[in-house]
Amino acid sequence: MTSNIMRCAFLPCVCDICKCSPFMHYDDTRKPIKKTKTVQEILDSVKAAYDSSVQKNEAMQNQIGGINVDMAALNAALDAHEATIRKCCQDLKNVCSQFSLVKELSGIIGIMEKAAKNLKSVEARKNAHDRIRKIQLVIEELTRGKNVVKASK
Repeated sequence: MTSNIMRCAFLPCVCDICKCSPFMHYDDTRKPIKKTKTVQEILDSVKAAYDSSVQKNEAMQNQIGGINVDMAALNAALDAHEATIRKCCQDLKNVCSQFSLVKELSGIIGIMEKAAKNLKSVEARKNAHDRIRKIQLVIEELTRGKNVVKASK
């Protein structure tokens, strides 16, 4: 309750200024001011928001371009390592004839398939399945006893 409401022993009390009850009374020293914006102020704020979104869009496009370059480099490195793995598998088969490389690679394929199921990107899932198929080709070549060093594409 404010000082405008009379303090009396009987209810209801009434405001001296607006004659309202204490339950409905609102007393504030601030007065509402109606502001109007000019068309130029509105255009400036919209232009600033547009310029900000254009700058953010350009920054995101640059990041996407950088990510694409990184992905291409990673794919090239994976392809290079794939050839090395093929040669190492053949060498390992020649050196350790008792070692079941096919069984080990089958276990790795199982792990890779589980990880591929969790991928959200369709392209990443496709790339993972391509890599899995290449490892399965290595397994088939090892079981047939062919030379694994040749590339399969």
